[in-house]
Amino acid sequence: MKKELLEAMFIPRDAVFKEYNLTAVGSRQLFVEGFEAIKELSPEILRLRVKEGFIVVAGERLHVEYFGDGEIMIKGRINSIQLK
Repeated sequence: MKKELLEAMFIPRDAVFKEYNLTAVGSRQLFVEGFEAIKELSPEILRLRVKEGFIVVAGERLHVEYFGDGEIMIKGRINSIQLK
């Protein structure tokens, strides 16, 4: 019932169910929507809390380009993205 109502109202599923979205641009940029908190940040690793656990981004020269309202833009050399 809730799913049908959302579809009828054109409300994105991730907005209601607090899901996250990842958008990668090559291996140099990652945009994450819907995370809850930054748990670890260094030039080699970024750990974000999401509803299901953690998104772990490993790489080199990682840095935050943008941060706000549950969104973050990460730049650097991204070697791996894992859900733990």
